[in-house]
Amino acid sequence: MHTLIFCIFLIFCILMLSGPRVLADSQTIRISTDIAPIHSLVTQVVGDRIKVDLIIPPSQSPHDFAMKPSQIRALDEADLIVIVSKGFNPSIGRHLNSLDKSDNVLNLADYAIKHNSEHAHLLHDEHTWLNPETAMLWLEEIKEVVSTIDETHRTEYERNAKKAIDHIREWHKSLQEQLTDLDKVQYIVYHDAYRHFAHAFNLAIPHPIALSDARAPGAAKLKHIRSIARQSKCAFSEKQHDDAIVTTISAGFELKRGILDPLGSDVPTGPTLYSELMHSMVKTFKDCLSG
Repeated sequence: MHTLIFCIFLIFCILMLSGPRVLADSQTIRISTDIAPIHSLVTQVVGDRIKVDLIIPPSQSPHDFAMKPSQIRALDEADLIVIVSKGFNPSIGRHLNSLDKSDNVLNLADYAIKHNSEHAHLLHDEHTWLNPETAMLWLEEIKEVVSTIDETHRTEYERNAKKAIDHIREWHKSLQEQLTDLDKVQYIVYHDAYRHFAHAFNLAIPHPIALSDARAPGAAKLKHIRSIARQSKCAFSEKQHDDAIVTTISAGFELKRGILDPLGSDVPTGPTLYSELMHSMVKTFKDCLSG
């Protein structure tokens, strides 16, 4: 009798321990992302099922951002790290190179839209999320990688990704129509970050002041941009950078001014950020380039 009671008690304990542990394994998967637009795309796929950490706040430039201990710890503890590329933020790139986590890093730059020689100018701009077609490719890849980590919920991730892709495809076409007939209008931007956006929305190739990593230009470049300003309609500064250099370039010319926010610093982080920041970008371009 005592043996039977003991066996029943033992089985009960095993069931109690095994049940919560399986549930905890599902709930304790962690993903880290570098910037807010990538965080938004990932959360659209995983919903509330998986915790997704954002390393770089959208109010700060990723090009010179230095990680804090808590952010380093988030990378160390992540089951999956989703980034634009290792070179996009040097701080994250250096840390990832020191980790033995190469299989846990999804480098989205490897899955950007491929361009032919006619569009070679796009190859030097890593701000690839500003092309919705690239974002749709990324959603597919994010879905596949997350599903290998949590195979149990693959159907859910596939459903979420399809919904997100369908939504982007719908508003991309609508936003393109808002910028119709602006393809010849010249404009200046703070740094070389908008080639993919211009390509996606049929705008003229932007004239950047600073390089793609936001390094300050030399005197010759500033003189060149000043000459372009004479034929330009608008000069754009950015939320994440001081606009003094844009003001200097614009001085003496009748240029309209706009402020771009390619990281969505004025939008709550989460699933809707990507869509909202792209709508905001289109509105800013339309307001500054038309009229």
